[in-house]
Amino acid sequence: MKNFLTTLILFAVFISANAQNDDYKMVAGIHAGYSLTGALVKNIADVDPSSNIDATAIPAMQLTFDYGLSKLFSIGAAVSYQNVSINVTDYSFIDGEGNSRTETFKTNFNRSQIAIRPLIHYANNDKLDLYSGFRIGILSRGFSDFKGDNVSDIDEEVFDGTSTALSGSRFSFGITAFGLRYYFTDNIGAGLEINWGAPYITNIGVSARF
Repeated sequence: MKNFLTTLILFAVFISANAQNDDYKMVAGIHAGYSLTGALVKNIADVDPSSNIDATAIPAMQLTFDYGLSKLFSIGAAVSYQNVSINVTDYSFIDGEGNSRTETFKTNFNRSQIAIRPLIHYANNDKLDLYSGFRIGILSRGFSDFKGDNVSDIDEEVFDGTSTALSGSRFSFGITAFGLRYYFTDNIGAGLEINWGAPYITNIGVSARF
């Protein structure tokens, strides 16, 4: 992770030193997106219909910064975060020793990503910016501690090791199939993106260019 961040900073410095002097070279944005992972984690446990599970996912939040090399190309960085809260009440199951148990517990699943995103802008004027591109970076995922009266082995008993499979860091690649920004003023706009891969499928957000 440290080497990746160092490379990202050096690359940004290089781009800043060699970028063309076009209007509105820099665009910063904040976005909220829908992710398939968030939807799946909400159903991570095979819960009996008589049990009570409550899983709440916040949207995949993202901050972006793009630097224009020209009106056609830009290079940027993106940082995203998503959290899913899971609360289970009176969940009944048979543990590994054959004993019947009923437990109440809660945990949080979260994931974050830091990435570089080169973009191609095929319609970029005073009001409208259409673009596509891709993103490469590091995706980190994990569960927080399971909390409850007797939940030291709840991961293996209920989640069947899923929390281990969904933990850790890995290389991440995504494709921004389509992006759109529309500027209401010279500097402020709103837009959407359709993406394949982490951290979202689609998102909406606001942008500021300067």
